[in-house]
Amino acid sequence: MKALTKEFFRSLKRNIARFLSILFIIALGVGFFAGINATEPDMLRSAALYYERTNLMDLRARNPLGFTAQDVQALSKVPGIEQMQVSYSEDLFLVHGDDKSVVRLYSMDLKDKNSERTMNQVEVLEGRLPEKSGEIVLATGKYLKLNVDLGTTVRFEESQGKALSDVLADQEYTVVGFIRSPLYIGFEREYTNVGNGYITTFIYVPEEDFRMKKPTEYFFKTAHTRGVAPETAEYKECIAPVKEAVNTLGKDAMARETKELRQKVADNKTTLAKERKKVQEALDNGQRRLDQAALDLITGRQKLTEEEAAGKATLADGKAKLLESRKALLDGRLEYNKGSLTYQENLLAYEKGKAVLDQKNMELSTAKAQLDAARLRIDQGQAALKQNKAALDNAKAQIELFGTAVKGLNEVYDSIKDQKDLTQEEYDRLLQQIEKVSKETAQFIRTYLPYTTPNLLQALRDFLKTSIGQVNASYESAKASYESGRAQYEAAQKELAQAQRDYEVGLRQYEAGKEKLDAGYAELAVGKKKLDAGKATLDASKKKLDDGEVEIAKAQLALEEGEKKLTEQLTAGREKLAQGEKDLKAAQKTYAKEKEKANQQLKEADEKILNAERKILEIPDRWYVTGRDGNPGYTSWFDNADKIGSVAKVFPFFFFLVAALVSLTTITRMVEEERSQAGTLKALGYRNGSIGAKYVVWALLASLIGSVVGLVFGFNVFPRIIMNAYGMIYSIPHLAIEFNLFFALLSLGLAVLSAVGAAAAAMFAEIRERPASLMQPKAPRAGKRILLERIRPLWKRLSFSQKVTFRNLFLYKKRFWMTVLGIAGCMGLLLTGFGIKDSVDDIVKNQFREIFTFQQMVRVDPKKPPQERDLPKILKDVPEVAGYELFESQVVKAKTPHSDRTYDVQLTVPQNPSKMAPFVTLRTMGKKTPLSLNGDGVVITQKMADMLKLHVGDDLSYLDADNNAFKVRVKGIAENYIENYLYMSPAFFERTHKLKPDYNAAWINLTAQGKAQETQVQEDLMKHPSVLAVLSAKELSNNFDDQIKSLIYVVIVLILSAGVLAFIVLYNLSNVNITERVRELATIKVLGFRDKEVSAYVYRENMILTLVGAFFGIGLGLALHQYIMRTMEIDNMMFGKYIHWPSYLYAVLLTFAFSILVNFIMHFVLKRINMVESLKSLE
Repeated sequence: MKALTKEFFRSLKRNIARFLSILFIIALGVGFFAGINATEPDMLRSAALYYERTNLMDLRARNPLGFTAQDVQALSKVPGIEQMQVSYSEDLFLVHGDDKSVVRLYSMDLKDKNSERTMNQVEVLEGRLPEKSGEIVLATGKYLKLNVDLGTTVRFEESQGKALSDVLADQEYTVVGFIRSPLYIGFEREYTNVGNGYITTFIYVPEEDFRMKKPTEYFFKTAHTRGVAPETAEYKECIAPVKEAVNTLGKDAMARETKELRQKVADNKTTLAKERKKVQEALDNGQRRLDQAALDLITGRQKLTEEEAAGKATLADGKAKLLESRKALLDGRLEYNKGSLTYQENLLAYEKGKAVLDQKNMELSTAKAQLDAARLRIDQGQAALKQNKAALDNAKAQIELFGTAVKGLNEVYDSIKDQKDLTQEEYDRLLQQIEKVSKETAQFIRTYLPYTTPNLLQALRDFLKTSIGQVNASYESAKASYESGRAQYEAAQKELAQAQRDYEVGLRQYEAGKEKLDAGYAELAVGKKKLDAGKATLDASKKKLDDGEVEIAKAQLALEEGEKKLTEQLTAGREKLAQGEKDLKAAQKTYAKEKEKANQQLKEADEKILNAERKILEIPDRWYVTGRDGNPGYTSWFDNADKIGSVAKVFPFFFFLVAALVSLTTITRMVEEERSQAGTLKALGYRNGSIGAKYVVWALLASLIGSVVGLVFGFNVFPRIIMNAYGMIYSIPHLAIEFNLFFALLSLGLAVLSAVGAAAAAMFAEIRERPASLMQPKAPRAGKRILLERIRPLWKRLSFSQKVTFRNLFLYKKRFWMTVLGIAGCMGLLLTGFGIKDSVDDIVKNQFREIFTFQQMVRVDPKKPPQERDLPKILKDVPEVAGYELFESQVVKAKTPHSDRTYDVQLTVPQNPSKMAPFVTLRTMGKKTPLSLNGDGVVITQKMADMLKLHVGDDLSYLDADNNAFKVRVKGIAENYIENYLYMSPAFFERTHKLKPDYNAAWINLTAQGKAQETQVQEDLMKHPSVLAVLSAKELSNNFDDQIKSLIYVVIVLILSAGVLAFIVLYNLSNVNITERVRELATIKVLGFRDKEVSAYVYRENMILTLVGAFFGIGLGLALHQYIMRTMEIDNMMFGKYIHWPSYLYAVLLTFAFSILVNFIMHFVLKRINMVESLKSLE
């Protein structure tokens, strides 16, 4: 045995490089496998110990109306409740200097604050706990921006219209300590309906300082959860019956307490509806009365117009009749004049005859008298003709006036016949035009058809048409009379001429007519009698004409009196209408005021009804009973531990598998190299077990030492790095880094199994042969033609070295695939590491450059009056603001079906969804298809859809800050990486929430100057008393970079580990390759190959194997990257899913870099090959 022991140590020394490579590769595999797998139990144990030490509650019940004594008594009787702890809580504003934050207050019992039985025990980080009234402790966090030190006095302000005196005894308190609470292990901000919707920190106030009449919360410890791991199903089963019992009590209690309130709200709603109906009926009645008054006014105006038209028509008819009477009188005068002329003629004829007779009687003396009488008769005829001529001229002038009037009035009528409107100026011009042809008509229109006359144009058309007809009739009648008078005048003129002739003839015949004197006297007597009768008729006609003249004068007087009376009646009617219009306007004004008042009452009634519906919606039907999974960060810590466990089941195992594969190859080659020695020992009588023990112990020693190194490194480094990375978003104060026996034994067993198993398998495969066979070198593998040789055109173009390279590659298939798989594994790990970095970088790139394209986001205090927090007005005063879009933002809880688990979601309602593109981009993942908010339904972000397992068309349930439940339909899923968002249109929000959006925030884009002075813009906006916060997209991006820096350490460790593994794998496989072919390499050196040529002979094969391995490693890295990214995501963050092309390049270049480094090291190994010794081994 001494000889074997010495041989063992000689072999160890001889193969020390192999021994160390196996040791390091096993240490690396065991460290990864054990360390990553131990991270999950370490995380679970850290949380469990923290919760146990702080006596974290199992259940909590919250009643917004407060717990009554009856509720407390009922709770104390619930089976399974071991301990109850009362608490008061309220959300208020914490003010220090010019800064303001929203905080949540909890009560602290000063008597039991240090008791071990106190639930949710806080850990003092600095200072001390409160010891008297007026002292508080608060938790500092990344979101608390107040510069508060120990001893600082802070002030609380009320919220939601609730008086501060109803909540706290004082307004100002002194900070005496900073604490950590097990209720808040995550940096997730709780939501509230106060301020900007986020709780920045929580504060403990002495219970005696609360002035609330009833407690709002109770914490419970159950009887059967002691010692039960909180992440297990057993723990949930323990609290389930207690939770169900408390829920049942809550339903009964809330039904009892809110029954009367619900009925009152319902009654108020009914009353308000009746009042609304009553007010609406009063408005309708008032409107009807106004409409009737307006209708009566229109009817009165129409009646007055009709009466005016009728009166004017009567007057016009009277005037027409008077005109006809005047015409008849004129005709009578003409007839009288004609009769008078005839009488005079006959009288002259009588006198003539008498004169002739007298002349004849007196002979020549009387002839002179006859001639004088004739002369006299002629003169009288001429005078009568002259008188008749003057009458005819007057009649002709009157006819011309009538014609001119008819023509002028027709022209006026034609000018307004088709006209649609008439201005005052056009009306005046029209009167002037009428006045030129008929002053009476113009005066009549000016008096009875003023410009203010309703429907003036139509009235003018009707009056002109009537007047034209009357004047035209008078014109035609006068014209006929004139023609008749002119004919009579011409006849009289002819008669006068004839008389002149007759006179001359009579004078000539005077002497001849003497003999007829007696007969003439007889005829003369008869004519005299006729003349006397004609004279009596003429006198009677004259008397009748004079009487007609008197009647016409009376008619003219009556007509003038009727016209005056009509004018008075029209004036009175117009005054009455004017008064009616005045009264109507006053009534309309009064109605408008009453209507405005009524509308205001209706609006208030609507608001009251809407508020009543809101109150009914806001009243919960149960207590809010939750377990620990309702605490911020509680569930996600365990979820992330589970994700680490999922990664540990694949990633480290794969790492370990590569290490084991290389170990198997190395040990197998070592056994094959010493086969002749094993044959010698076997020939000397050593048993197979004794011979093989050396290799088993050699492999066992390497695996044990490597496992110990790997366990020490893995258990202490990997869990610490990963949990410190999660420490960026969680607050678990003490990390339980423990030695995990299970994973230690498992990894040790796998390491020993892989190394010792490989040694045993290789050794027993060799020593089964006879000693004579073992002492002979193993026959080289028979050469075969490879595929490339069958491609003659290609094979002929290859050089000798290239042909040898390809033959060697395909001849040793086992070595080929072992090397390819080893390199592929390393390449996959490297690509995964770079891919993780790309996925993290994509978050900032996509979120803050492509999705969030705004520069700043401002929030205002919803407690301020609307006129004071008018965002458009606030932003208008900032010249650096280039554009903005208002939106309502509130935090809601998206519910997971069949669980208390909820997720914080930002409910966002933009004022103009069509105008939000310059600020926020809504698009799908992958195809980047734009999404719209038009219509019903909501758009949710991708991570939220993944967590809740929602698709387009599914229903989403969520709770608002007042725990009111809503259900909406998902119409789109948008790309997003940080936080979870729920977008909906204002119209859909109003229909769903029964209230209008309160636009309490705005996205802002800045001008070029504003971007250069972004900090100053923030400060200017924050100076406004209504502005709560101004967030910068650049700051958000930088803050996120700070949060994920710890992930970079994980990536660096992964890349470095993969690089070390790649180097060890390539080194071992290259070493095995050279060892197997040492005689071949010695032979080509003997044949004259220089050192560089020998190295190139081997390098070509290594580089080709590296290339093939890198190719397969790309596919492996892609699959591994996708699995890790999906497993490692947290609730409010989604990683990028793509690896960028530079990462592929870096991974390939690093793989080739390690291959070149190994080749460089192997170059010196090749130089040390002793040609004589290597060839002598064949003997």
